[in-house]
Amino acid sequence: MLASLAPKINYLNSLKIKEIFIDIATQIKEGQDVNAKNDWERISEVLLTPLM
Repeated sequence: MLASLAPKINYLNSLKIKEIFIDIATQIKEGQDVNAKNDWERISEVLLTPLM
């Protein structure tokens, strides 16, 4: 199970994070190496980017 917690998360951010989690899950299912640091940075970027 994969999860991300944030104090303020909106619907659009959750959709972007969902795509990242789908990518991670696909990598796991295919037996590829998962780069947790890279994935965490992608999620952090989504959460830290302000919406216009």
